[in-house]
This record gives sequence, C-alpha cells and structure tokens, in this order.
Amino acid sequence: MNGIGLVEDLNGLERFLSHTKLILKPGGQILMDSSDLIYLYQEDDGSIKINLNEGYYGEVEYKFVYKDEMGD
Repeated sequence: MNGIGLVEDLNGLERFLSHTKLILKPGGQILMDSSDLIYLYQEDDGSIKINLNEGYYGEVEYKFVYKDEMGD
C-alpha cells in the first residue's frame, strides 16, 4: 500500500512516469496502488478540513529502513 510513495511527491510521480516510458518494454505495465488520505482530515460532523495554502494533502513523509540502512 502506498509503495508509489517512493517517488516522493506529485512532481516525482511525473518524473517517474516519464522515466518508465524509456525503460518499459512494449506491452509492459506499471501497477500502482494508493490510498485516499482525506479521512485523516475529516471532522466529527463529517466535514473535511484541509489547509488549501499547504501542499497536496495526500503527500506524506516516511522513511524506508532495511537492516542498518535508512533512506532519506
């Protein structure tokens, strides 16, 4: 889930998709999964509260860790 987060943000997604055009074989596929995080901003009354002056609400930051290695 949300493995596409490897691309970092919406600009990174655009770069990723452009790069895949160069390396994907004809007929190849890219499979991605994502989740709509809007529920994190839902108030008790069902309304949604997001700050439109901030970046896209679906962009989150996290780190990948494998053994002793940690990503940015």
